[in-house]
Amino acid sequence: MEGDPGAADHRGGPAPWRHPAHRGVGRDGRPHGAHLRAAPEDEAGDTHRLGEGAQNRGQGDRYVRSRRDDHPARLRRRCLRCAHGIEGRDRRGAASLRASGGARGPRAELAAAPLEAAGGAREGRLGFGRHVAPRWLEQVRGHAPGVATRSGRFAERRNGSLGRLRMSVAAPVVVIANPSAGRGKAGRRIGRIGEQLHRAGVDHEIRVSTSAEDLERRAREAADEGAKVVAVLGGDGSVGLAANGLLGSGAALAVLPSGTADDFAASIGVRKLDAAVRAIADANIVQIDVVRVDAGATRRHYVAIAGCGFDSEVNEAANAMRINLGATGTYVAALVRTLSRFTPAAFRIELDDEVIEGPHMLVIVGNSISYGGGMKVTPDASLVDGWLDVCLLREMSKGAFIRAFPKVFRGTHVSHPAVRMARATRVRVEADRRVMVYADGERVGPAPALFEILPGALPVVVGPNAKAVR
Repeated sequence: MEGDPGAADHRGGPAPWRHPAHRGVGRDGRPHGAHLRAAPEDEAGDTHRLGEGAQNRGQGDRYVRSRRDDHPARLRRRCLRCAHGIEGRDRRGAASLRASGGARGPRAELAAAPLEAAGGAREGRLGFGRHVAPRWLEQVRGHAPGVATRSGRFAERRNGSLGRLRMSVAAPVVVIANPSAGRGKAGRRIGRIGEQLHRAGVDHEIRVSTSAEDLERRAREAADEGAKVVAVLGGDGSVGLAANGLLGSGAALAVLPSGTADDFAASIGVRKLDAAVRAIADANIVQIDVVRVDAGATRRHYVAIAGCGFDSEVNEAANAMRINLGATGTYVAALVRTLSRFTPAAFRIELDDEVIEGPHMLVIVGNSISYGGGMKVTPDASLVDGWLDVCLLREMSKGAFIRAFPKVFRGTHVSHPAVRMARATRVRVEADRRVMVYADGERVGPAPALFEILPGALPVVVGPNAKAVR
């Protein structure tokens, strides 16, 4: 066997014999990559040269051919062939990209690919369960074209980014997360909800809000970019903010309950996070009523409960508490603290054409059933009946109030002599002193306040056991 002395090793003497394939020699006897040495080194898109570290390891000065898809022109052609209205899928589910990193390949060239040349929407499984209703298919066909990923080529790993490359086209489902909701519970669930939506086969992206105003703006922005469903990861206050952003946009509101109370989520049958994900996948959408309230110089909309009087003062006390006692515990502690110094106001309440005057402890104008962690203050309310449900509590002693208060958790307070339940489409409330109005747990402004029902104004994703959809 004929030997090859080679270069002397560091211990002295000749180096051991090596097969030609192991010393950088090709079948033609020439060093690997010899046919590429004439290639200009500035054509980085065609070849890549190994760094000095590889040369120091004895691999020599050699070149390797780049993969075919790394060439920008071929990449653009490939993306345009698979472009369609919805983001492409890898084998696990929806493929996502994040502009800040993680995906491989020349992202600058991908972002620069002309969207106008993208093909039409591709029919098939669209991420909303196994089948899609015809009206949803038509909506998705009209989705603005965007650049899609293919076969997981640029997909993040399952434990990687939950976002996607930000373009002018949103995913069919956009999740707006309020990380501070539920005293941080929503923030801790962001990764979990991304995994659950992936497993359910829902094409989505997640955006994190930084403030109440930012959450409302992001909800409106997602709808303007073409999202069909905007899901809120947060509590009742976050839901109310998103509803204000989505009203009139045509996008449906979904709730991923992660707040302190989550009463509205319970009223539409998605009290648990798993049930909420299944409802989004099934895309069961109902047009619900929304209430418009004008208080002082402020106009807002809400979907659950609004109140003024004793209720609003309890809300302010609860929001000021720094200890976490849970939804019900916090409300009860704030109630006891407020009751000791509370004085009823003299109200003038207009229920359509009827006028009610006198001292009242609180006035509740409900669209849904409960608030405050299960207090069924308007137990017969419906989100789809076109009516406002009103609960009026006349002045009563503090002892009588404490004895009657537990009944509200069962909805049996409606039979109490000091309670009057009514229905109207328009309610106006005035008071003889400064009284704040709260709606969906958020401060609106001082009385006088005007409440008006907007029937069927907002599409909402509901679960199979939606108590308030009746």
